[in-house]
Amino acid sequence: MIEPALREPSVAAPVAPRVQVVQPAPPAAPAAERRASLPERVARRLAQDFLGIRPVLLLVQGLVALIPRATFGWLRPALYRAAGVRIGARTRIYGKVQIEGVGKVTDKVRIGADCMFTTPLFLNASADVSIGNHVVIGHHAMIITDDHELSDPIQRCGARVASPVVVEDGVWIAARVTVLPGVTLGHGSVIAAGALVARDVPPNTLVAGVPARVIKQLSVQPDVRRV
Repeated sequence: MIEPALREPSVAAPVAPRVQVVQPAPPAAPAAERRASLPERVARRLAQDFLGIRPVLLLVQGLVALIPRATFGWLRPALYRAAGVRIGARTRIYGKVQIEGVGKVTDKVRIGADCMFTTPLFLNASADVSIGNHVVIGHHAMIITDDHELSDPIQRCGARVASPVVVEDGVWIAARVTVLPGVTLGHGSVIAAGALVARDVPPNTLVAGVPARVIKQLSVQPDVRRV
């Protein structure tokens, strides 16, 4: 009797699991947006844009643009006061001050007496911008109150967060300085040209650099010519 030949058991090749690729669905529009018709959505967005025009400030900026730069420094403060900006006596502005932000920006800007601004000057006034007396600001300076949440990795520039900026009496902000949200510039401080100020500046100090740091202490004795 012949024994049947022994066969090696067959081993089936492993079958790769089938992977179903699911495309992410586009983000759903808010419920109110889905219900609204196209004309309603257009009307809503136009209304939002018109609210940002600020016609009185726009008119003032148009008049300011007609005045030659570095002249009539006494006239521009009167025009900006008419737009709602609080500006002290004897302050001189020698060009255009660009005021932007969320809400009633002109109500959030307060400028003291005996100041002098060369321009252009950019004020982002989503939060209060308070400038004291005897403050001098050089050209192409920026004061910013807006920041954004960073928590969402999908879009790092998240929800708007605004923090006030305070410039105390006697400060000199030189040309091309950027002051970031929430900063206080202490009285009598000097911010060197091109500095980026991200932290509070102590009174009577000179700061410079990116980011700005204290370079030296300044005299606290008043100029004898002012006495």
